[in-house]
Amino acid sequence: MPQNNQTLLEKTVADQWQTLPSGLTVLVRPMPGYSSTHVIYATKFGSIDRDFCLNGQTVHLPAGVAHFLEHKMFEDEDGDAFAKYAKTGANANAFTSFDRTCYLFTATEQLDESLDVLLGMVGRPYFTEQTIAKEQGIIGQEIKMYDDSPDWRLITGLFECLYHSHPIRSDIAGTVESIAEITPAMLYDSCKAFYAPGNMVLAAAGNTTMEQILAACKRHGLMEPRPAQKVQRLWATEPMTLAATEKTLTMPVSKPCFGVGFKEEPLPADDLRTEALYDLVLSCIVGGMSPLYRRLYDEGLVNPGFGGQSFIPGTIAKLHELKAMCERHGVSPMIEVDGGISSHNAREVYQAGADVLVAGNAVFGAADPQAEIVRMLNA
Repeated sequence: MPQNNQTLLEKTVADQWQTLPSGLTVLVRPMPGYSSTHVIYATKFGSIDRDFCLNGQTVHLPAGVAHFLEHKMFEDEDGDAFAKYAKTGANANAFTSFDRTCYLFTATEQLDESLDVLLGMVGRPYFTEQTIAKEQGIIGQEIKMYDDSPDWRLITGLFECLYHSHPIRSDIAGTVESIAEITPAMLYDSCKAFYAPGNMVLAAAGNTTMEQILAACKRHGLMEPRPAQKVQRLWATEPMTLAATEKTLTMPVSKPCFGVGFKEEPLPADDLRTEALYDLVLSCIVGGMSPLYRRLYDEGLVNPGFGGQSFIPGTIAKLHELKAMCERHGVSPMIEVDGGISSHNAREVYQAGADVLVAGNAVFGAADPQAEIVRMLNA
């Protein structure tokens, strides 16, 4: 590569990607003229990280700790982080997957203040027996809501068939019984092991600069070296055989669905080429544009979703629970209900707390779609 091009490349990388003395990786994509800034703070700690050795001590976590910790990060001695974001005008959220936890927000103004909320809540965790007991009840209700999701039940059922002992068998949120075992010590151990800057990435894109992001990191001590924690993930031996060849779940949906999975030897963490190749091959064989999928779709044997499913009566009670949960946290999100909505239940669903009702089959399957819409609006 010519010297001048190499220098330009090195400068571009330095402007957008830095590893701080604390070990934190910072990625910034300045986008001049863009009105908002998107920020995400992620740790390589997910639901499968349940057994590890921390500074010579073995730690075992019940299912659901990573997801539980995600919820608790928004609470500190001063109150709720969502209330602080509300003052800065930022739109914040978070999620937990099998191998990571991410905290994110979008801001059009007061970016520095929103960065302080994000870095402060993740950098200074606060847990007590009382706050944990409160969250156990809230997440317990969330777990029950997941039980009514056909998509999620299908995925977890597949993992239970594919794996004998790997923690991916367990739901990301855990169970009501498993989260009841969570203690402050477990959460603090998890933070010490996996919320260390060297295990995290801070990424920003939009109306910002590397200098602005680094200034926020400096305010929160992330420009100073941090002592490295000795952490080793512990994995049980997983045989290549299947735990079960099939599993059937009965749920109140009008159209059944099925999933097929196959088991492969785990790939090395850095083998992105093979992982991308697998995705490409699967898309060619069974993807939405593959000949097999189109033939099965034309024959009515597969469908892309759950259109036309019946309304689940238990939704009403869960809406009341969700509305009460939002009131306890002082938040007012838009609540959407999709599935089985018609003029027969629209009023009841709305009165239970829903703000947005999605109706498909009830409208387009009606003899007079416009009349059905009018009936729902007047319900």
